[in-house]
Amino acid sequence: MGCEMRRNQITEESLGIFWEGKETKGITIYGLFQGNIIEAPIPPMNIWPDGCNYKSQKLVGSNWTVWLWDIIIVKWPEKSDWINIIRRTLKIMIDFGASIGWAGLEGFFTEPPNIFNPEHMSGGVWAAYTYDDIFHCNAEIGEQFKALDDNIMRELYKRFGRGWGP
Repeated sequence: MGCEMRRNQITEESLGIFWEGKETKGITIYGLFQGNIIEAPIPPMNIWPDGCNYKSQKLVGSNWTVWLWDIIIVKWPEKSDWINIIRRTLKIMIDFGASIGWAGLEGFFTEPPNIFNPEHMSGGVWAAYTYDDIFHCNAEIGEQFKALDDNIMRELYKRFGRGWGP
């Protein structure tokens, strides 16, 4: 699904993952770690509606690790709970040692040093939480989907794309 098409849909219609070879409702959460992190962080599934499930995946570079969770959504959280659930989910990545956690769309991941560069990831990141407790989220349940704007992406790129980390 193209980025322009996503922008014209409500959030729940814009977010999807591939699960067992099929596209379904869900989100992808990422965490960027320095070095090779072997142990997978465990997402806080107890805060998600019943029936949600996840799988983990690890991406590794020369001096970084990205852990990601695909979370299948059986029932979307209530609008009043959504932002808090996203914040708490991303914070688990931070508590586990990530420099930054973010929620992104399929097909928009770029490895460091270009991670968060708007030239590569514009329109593909919709929430982010940094190790120093800065949180951004524009995607609201029941509203038109909004990714983080390019100004925020440029800030994240400056901090985490080139020589990132606490």
